[in-house]
Amino acid sequence: MNSFLDFLWVIIVTFAFVAYLIILFQIVTDLFRDKEQKGWHKAVWIIFLIVFPLLTAVIYLITFLLAWVAPGDPFQNERGMDPIVKRTLERQYHAESGWQFLRYHSWNVIRHGDFGP
Repeated sequence: MNSFLDFLWVIIVTFAFVAYLIILFQIVTDLFRDKEQKGWHKAVWIIFLIVFPLLTAVIYLITFLLAWVAPGDPFQNERGMDPIVKRTLERQYHAESGWQFLRYHSWNVIRHGDFGP
């Protein structure tokens, strides 16, 4: 019984470690993909990811989550788009709902390796 519990513990720890590595690589790719951040800002994030990896990853994920679920639209003060053009773009990119877009985008990443423009 003891060896089974040890085996189960190794499986759980391995899963957690792989999940953590995936999150870490996602944060790094997200940082380098962002064109609005300056190089020193990216360097500070990377340094903190190396020195305090778990804390920095948690802070980054919480910040991203809060920005994702924040109410309002960052573009609401801009000029309105023609409804026909908006509807056409939503259909073209499968963006009628957030879940539909995420499902479509994830499928394209898996199937074609297409990360978008």
